[in-house]
Amino acid sequence: MKSLIKRVRAFRNARRGEARIAGIRLPIDTRVMSPKIQLVLGKGAYEQQEAEITAAVVKPGETIVELGAGLGFVSTYLRKKTPAGKIVCVEANPDLVQYIAQVHERNDARDITILNGVVLSDVSGSSVPFYCRRDFWMSSMEPSDAPFDRVVETPALDFSQLLSTYQPSILTLDIEGGELDLLTSAKTLDPLRAIVAELHPGVYGSRGVSQLTKSLERFGFVEKPGSSSGRVRTYLRQ
Repeated sequence: MKSLIKRVRAFRNARRGEARIAGIRLPIDTRVMSPKIQLVLGKGAYEQQEAEITAAVVKPGETIVELGAGLGFVSTYLRKKTPAGKIVCVEANPDLVQYIAQVHERNDARDITILNGVVLSDVSGSSVPFYCRRDFWMSSMEPSDAPFDRVVETPALDFSQLLSTYQPSILTLDIEGGELDLLTSAKTLDPLRAIVAELHPGVYGSRGVSQLTKSLERFGFVEKPGSSSGRVRTYLRQ
């Protein structure tokens, strides 16, 4: 029954040309949305949990950096639903960058900077190979994760430099397992006071989750009790 409801909603979205989740309008664009992704949008809960958990820690005027912007839902939600200051969203997949801008425009979500690139703690070159897949959330820097449609050279962005340039108070990230390497090898997490991360134990196991948690503790971050849900965790600097 739930599957049928999702399909009916996906059909409705396609007819009206957009999905609507928590008041955010997402244009249906088959160039970036596979049938599977359209079904998820039909469910009406795409990234809403991550957005709500991030919104709960935002204070007026704070700068937010989002890694793994996807369809631009979270950045739009944060602009419309919170008193955030500047928002910077980073997306590795170049196919999604123009779409994200369209989502921002359709929802009148202003003062959001969009960057195309892969954020790394150790940058050794100007770009890295990125493997694009039909289900965009399966795209990654790993060619062996799943069959890919094409490979592109994506700008390599230095994590420490990103933090220094934009001075965010909050980091929110959903980078399909890349959070383990990024956060465990980070040279600094200043000036962050909060991190909201979707973890991917299916990629790195419970040992990886423990390793990530211990690395954050080195920088003074601990998980906020009662603030997490499922794989989305909130860490606050003590």
